[in-house]
Formats: sequence, C-alpha cells, structure tokens
Amino acid sequence: MPTDVKPPQGRFGVALVEIALVLPLVLAIVGGIVEFGRAISLQQTVEDAARFGARLAARPDADESATRTAISSYLVENAGVESGRAELTITVEPAAGHPAADTLKASRPKDLVRVTIRLPYSEAGWWAGQFVQGVTLTASHECRRESPAESPL
Repeated sequence: MPTDVKPPQGRFGVALVEIALVLPLVLAIVGGIVEFGRAISLQQTVEDAARFGARLAARPDADESATRTAISSYLVENAGVESGRAELTITVEPAAGHPAADTLKASRPKDLVRVTIRLPYSEAGWWAGQFVQGVTLTASHECRRESPAESPL
C-alpha cells in the first residue's frame, strides 16, 4: 500500500469557488445575528432609561429639564445614542381627587408620573439601521410621585 497519497489535482479552484459562494451567506448570517443582538441590547437600555427617568421624576424635588438631561445622558453613556435622537415624553396623571397637572412641578404626591422614550432604530443601529426604516424602540415606565417625607434621599 502506498503511504504517500497526493491530493487530486485541480481541486484548489473548486474550493475557491465554494468559498466565494458560501462566505457572503455566512457573513450575512453572522452580521444579522450581531445586529439583532444590538437591537435587543438597545431595547433593554431604552427600558432601563425609562425606568431611571421615572424614578427621578417621582422624587419631590424633581425638575423636568434636569430629568430630561439625565435620561439623555443615560442613553449617551449606555447605548451610544447621540443626545436628542430619542423622543422623551414626561406626562403626569393626577391621583384621585387631585387637580390636573400639566408639568412635573405642578404635580402633587401620589400623582402618576410616566416617562416614555421612543428611539428610531435607524438612529441607533449599527450597519442594518440604515436599511430598517419605521422600526421604533419604545419603552414606558411610571412611578407615583413621592412626598418629601417618603423620599429616601
């Protein structure tokens, strides 16, 4: 039996063609997995930012502009989203028996403060964000406004 088996001649070109056909598909699948992971991470960060903002807005000394700035900073630091790319909404729903409040300063203890964040994925995605139009990552969180005696800080 011969021990020095030589590979068949002419197979290098076939392997090169196979790689040329399969490699783009593999790269597209891997890129899709990475981009989908980014989308999930961004959604989680937007939810965390909404929760963080609602907790800040529920404090008795909360200021609406300071809360908006803190939420924007949170998104910049944790998601790499440029300031002003996300739409921030802070609404106050009065508790039973309380008059309507338009702003955070006019709200009273036990009023419901809701923070909603909308971030278009095209503004925050990596490479697929430019191809995905109309997808918006949204998160909302609400907390009851605290009275000064309840504030833990």
